[in-house]
Amino acid sequence: MPIVLTPLVSSTTSFDDMVDDVSVHLPGCPQPMIAHTIRKVVVDMCQRAKVWVSDFRPITLVPGQVNYALQPVETYAVCTDVVSGHVVIGGAKTELSWEPLEAVKRQFPSWPTGVNNTPQVMTWATLGEVMLAPVPDVAGTLYLRGYLRPAPDATVWDSALYNEFSRVIFHGTLYELMLTPNRSWSDAKVAALHGRHWTQLLAAARDRAQRGFNADDLSVAMLPFA
Repeated sequence: MPIVLTPLVSSTTSFDDMVDDVSVHLPGCPQPMIAHTIRKVVVDMCQRAKVWVSDFRPITLVPGQVNYALQPVETYAVCTDVVSGHVVIGGAKTELSWEPLEAVKRQFPSWPTGVNNTPQVMTWATLGEVMLAPVPDVAGTLYLRGYLRPAPDATVWDSALYNEFSRVIFHGTLYELMLTPNRSWSDAKVAALHGRHWTQLLAAARDRAQRGFNADDLSVAMLPFA
């Protein structure tokens, strides 16, 4: 039987607690406005740089059911992209490939009503849920992993990721708010500087996340004894 790791719930930091890092640079800017912009910047970073990835809660397969709601462990998150998935039926593991909806319809012309077997492909027609093809004909378990971003009503974010990418958030927030016209904290020239840092650090964040937050090569060379 495959070994399945249970996802862990991460510690969180509220967007309000991130305000002090930038408020000193924004004289007169209301704290709720800063917190709202921080959340917007975090959402943008997660969407563009794909820095937040997590295993979802296992989902029970129901015979004849094609749609399954995505269930991140973090209740304050929504899925932006499914990274990988597999099903376990009767102890056997089957990896799922990802295909666009129209490609699935071409591959399985009678789907989703006339094809019932072990799922091989996943797709989606609606954000927040995944569709399986063929439709499962027996019970089993679906395991998914995906990229996340804060939900629209989120008030907190993952603490470890905030610590890792605080500089990206710092420059992105100042860039957004200093471009606000006709306010005591408005400064288009300084905003442009923060915008350049934001763009550069966003690209670096995506690269670091894609490398698994580690160096590309962990091989160790053997050194000769003296």
